[in-house]
Amino acid sequence: FEDVLRFAEAYGLALNPGPFADSKKACCGFFFAREKGRGAAYHDGVYRARWLEAGDIGQEETLAEIAERAGLARAELLAALREARYEAALERSNEDARADGVFGFPFF
Repeated sequence: FEDVLRFAEAYGLALNPGPFADSKKACCGFFFAREKGRGAAYHDGVYRARWLEAGDIGQEETLAEIAERAGLARAELLAALREARYEAALERSNEDARADGVFGFPFF
């Protein structure tokens, strides 16, 4: 987290980060959104909430609001957060990242 703040300051970026949150649900939500063709919009919404709007992306209600703004059905996103296949997709993605030498998050 300190690296993010340092990089932001070095590049003159104004951040308003939200509370530290477990991002697992937000990441699982991305795989659902991508499946529905709204991955980029959802990703941008999560990023904006986390780093610019002080949003708590660990809360399902926050993610549901982001999903709606991204053109997704709120109820579908909330149901998807409980589906094991999206958690499995996240784990596969993490395994691929580790195989590529990614060792932390955020990765520069």
